[in-house]
Amino acid sequence: MGKHEIKNIKKTSEVKKKRKMWVTIFAPEMFNNVEVGESYCSGPEALLGRVVNANMMVLSQDPKRQGTTAALKITQVKGDKVGTEFAGMFVGGAHLKRLVRRETSKIEDSFVVEGKDKSRYEIKPVAVTRKKAHHSTQTDLRNKWREIIASEFATKDAGEVINAIIFGRFQKDLKDSLRKIAHIGILEIKSIRKLK
Repeated sequence: MGKHEIKNIKKTSEVKKKRKMWVTIFAPEMFNNVEVGESYCSGPEALLGRVVNANMMVLSQDPKRQGTTAALKITQVKGDKVGTEFAGMFVGGAHLKRLVRRETSKIEDSFVVEGKDKSRYEIKPVAVTRKKAHHSTQTDLRNKWREIIASEFATKDAGEVINAIIFGRFQKDLKDSLRKIAHIGILEIKSIRKLK
């Protein structure tokens, strides 16, 4: 038998491997540009548009905020570092579950507000009353906090309002404003999300 000549068994293609690097992620100015963490990627530009989560206790240096998480969107590149902007925040479900007791009412809501700069945010407040609240009282609470929150965003800088929410000042003032309608034990902004 003759020898068979096999041509072009395999063509080797040159694949350029991109070198990966560590990129440092920083929080927005409202959190004093603290370092959030690092990401191993092909380059800082590859991270643009991604959303990273950071524990609020780390960002605010306040242990009381450890049940809250901030969502930060990567928007800018500075060498091997990337900057972020606030995209939202949410309070963990386990944290909220612990707040509810017997003979109380948990009142939740979800609505969209518009800021002075035309930016839009989805807000989800939650309140726990000290006693069972009638449906009419719950409706009054929802209507009132919608009015107050919409007014705050419409008349103040969105960053200022968000900062007050993050550090709990806003919730305290809102709770005081709702005192005439019902006795509220706990009031939280369960989540806030910036819409496109």
